[in-house]
Amino acid sequence: MAKQKPLFMDFTWGAGGSTSDLTLELSKVSQQKHGVMVNMHLTCTNQSKEVCDAGLAGAKAAGICNIVALRGDPPKGQERWEVTEGGFACALDLVKYMRANYGDYFSIQACGLASRTALAVLENMPARAQGCASRPLFYRSPLQCPLS
Repeated sequence: MAKQKPLFMDFTWGAGGSTSDLTLELSKVSQQKHGVMVNMHLTCTNQSKEVCDAGLAGAKAAGICNIVALRGDPPKGQERWEVTEGGFACALDLVKYMRANYGDYFSIQACGLASRTALAVLENMPARAQGCASRPLFYRSPLQCPLS
């Protein structure tokens, strides 16, 4: 893919039942070996703070600074999404955790609901997210907590 000279590559965290280790490894190789900027997704699904820290520390060590924070979908074979014990309930929890523990190192794109009108979300996002995320994105799955 790098031969096509993309502006960036997007890697989903643990997509399709894969592990977060694969996501981090693909992100590292793309950025370090092939020189392609990476947007690494980080979800709340099956995510304890320890797993989150390992992913963020690995990203930082590899020079990856673009993170897409989102709640994520239920794990494969699970009908409902559930909070992992010691983890995060929604994307905003994840964003606040990253800001508190990593400062401004990461450029964080936070995924939010598109169920409200886009204009209302954009107008309220900065105040409601308290300036945590660098920019809002919209996602098809509902977040399970408000952005305030």
